[in-house]
Amino acid sequence: MRHVFTDNNTIAELWATQAQNHARNKRHTFYFTGKTIYSYGEHFPIAIIEERFGRNFVIYNSRSYSRTTNRHQSAVCWEIRLHLARLPRLELPLAGYGVDLDNWLAEQMAIL
Repeated sequence: MRHVFTDNNTIAELWATQAQNHARNKRHTFYFTGKTIYSYGEHFPIAIIEERFGRNFVIYNSRSYSRTTNRHQSAVCWEIRLHLARLPRLELPLAGYGVDLDNWLAEQMAIL
C-alpha cells in the first residue's frame, strides 16, 4: 500500500474515506495519521473526524496560516463535502490549543 503521494487531493480523499491509516506528500507538508489531517506539522491540524457521545462529526480548523495551507484546507473541505457531508461540521475555537476538547465537544453536541 502506498503512503507517499504527489497529489494533495488524493491525501485528503484517503483521510476523508479513512481508506488507510496514514499518507503524506513527498515534502512532508500535508499528511494525516488516523483521523487527523495536518498542514506543515502537528501544530496545525486542519480537521479531525471525531466519534464521541454516540455520534460522528468533523472538527474543522478554518484559521488561515499560509497560501499553501489554504490549498490544503481547500482539498480537505472538498473531501468533507464529498464524503463526510452527513456529519455535523464544527469549527475549532480560536483558542483551540488551550481548550479542553472534551468539555468543548460536550457543549457543541448539546447545541446540535
